[in-house]
Amino acid sequence: MPELPEVETIVRELAPRLEGYRIRRARLAKTDVLRKVSKPRLLRTLKGNTVEQVARRAKHAVFRLASGHRLIVQPRMTGSLVVYDRPLTRAEAKYAVLTCTIEDGRLLVYRDVRRLGTVWLLDEKGWAAYTGRIGPEPLDETFTPFVFAERLQGTRAAIKKAIMDQRRLAGVGNIYANEALCSKRASTPPSPPTSSRSTSSRACTRP
Repeated sequence: MPELPEVETIVRELAPRLEGYRIRRARLAKTDVLRKVSKPRLLRTLKGNTVEQVARRAKHAVFRLASGHRLIVQPRMTGSLVVYDRPLTRAEAKYAVLTCTIEDGRLLVYRDVRRLGTVWLLDEKGWAAYTGRIGPEPLDETFTPFVFAERLQGTRAAIKKAIMDQRRLAGVGNIYANEALCSKRASTPPSPPTSSRSTSSRACTRP
């Protein structure tokens, strides 16, 4: 499943290609990916709107629109976001869930083979509530070891579970939690509560 680094790579590639461009029209092929929005409202909001910013929040790609709405896509395991400079082939179109035609004719396509991902559309109030439930971003300049320690303070969860908790820390999933713990020679299960956790362990066999 895409975690912080993968989604960060996606938005960095998309941002210069989409920011400042207007969406001429949008097409949604499947509705089971939608959260907090109906198909008519999504398509109505996207049509004629301008993409002001492409950013990341946790594991989500966030498109801030001129209307103040945020289009949020969580690709999960089988999803991808791609800008095409040409029409889609039949094979590409087969799994195209959301297709936005940009004013210059290019296509922003959210493809998802198994449709495990989600698409949200939130207004300013909805976005504030949504992002407020997520912890700080590890890539922010204000994120320090002291902030990290503060976020973990008081939890009795196992260390791996604690750092994967999106309310405490944004964007870290199973893969990078394992990497971080092994790099510090920390074990995963069995593990005592975070509040009493030692960072020294011989359980990780990684060289």
